[in-house]
Amino acid sequence: CWQVGISDTFREHAGFRDGLRIAWTNLGRPPLHEVASGGPGPQPHWWANGEGEFHGASLGVFREWRGRWSPSIEGGIFAYRSQWHASAWHNASGQLNPNFSTPARHGATLYAGAGLAYRLTDSLAWTMRAQLFPRLRTNTMEPRGDTVGAKYVDVVALTTGVSFEWK
Repeated sequence: CWQVGISDTFREHAGFRDGLRIAWTNLGRPPLHEVASGGPGPQPHWWANGEGEFHGASLGVFREWRGRWSPSIEGGIFAYRSQWHASAWHNASGQLNPNFSTPARHGATLYAGAGLAYRLTDSLAWTMRAQLFPRLRTNTMEPRGDTVGAKYVDVVALTTGVSFEWK
């Protein structure tokens, strides 16, 4: 996964600062390996192999404590798009669908995170972050019960990078 963003400080104190951050976040392409049983005909009923895609924009508030090592916390809202792409084999009919995609799903969820920055200079820092994006909706169950990919996904994103500060 990767993330690119911009932040602005709206309050500064001697030991910490508070601000807003907006970012574009790509949560990667998780692999999909599914085997489904049930229904008429040979079992397993069908299988699918492929990957998902999850990306969107986040808007959050943060608090960062000052120092050579600067810990931070963050929380906000994440508006996203999700979709599964797979090759699916239906055992009962013997049919292969090599380019199956679920309908794109759009949603929003709250997220939370924590980070640590190591100041290299006054304006450059190396950063490490962990963020939790809970209950991303990735599918709506089909009326007949067949669907590819999970209905909900919880994503933990671990990122490292650099931050630049303009004064």
